[in-house]
Amino acid sequence: MKSSMRLLSVLIFSTIVTLTFGQKSNWSTSFANQKVFIENKGQFDGRNWQKNSKIEYAIDYNGFNAFFTPNGLTYRFDKIIKNPDKKLEHSHEPKRINISELVNINWLNSNE
Repeated sequence: MKSSMRLLSVLIFSTIVTLTFGQKSNWSTSFANQKVFIENKGQFDGRNWQKNSKIEYAIDYNGFNAFFTPNGLTYRFDKIIKNPDKKLEHSHEPKRINISELVNINWLNSNE
């Protein structure tokens, strides 16, 4: 009887300790864009609207892009808005349009 009470007390105590101090998962997974440099492997070609411009690295973050070339860089800001030209429900015009603003910076005396 005494040993069974001791065993029951140990089991209850260990259960309480396990539930109280057990591992809590603090991991979070985010599929959002990360603020990192991305090596261009063809996915950014032509996105800076510059002819004969080889994009080597880019940053793609929430409507903001920065494209790095041997001759400079381009900042691109994209904004998606409702299409003001769409009047009817069944119109062939798209519901939303993309507005892009670009700032091109060229290095002086860069390697060409």
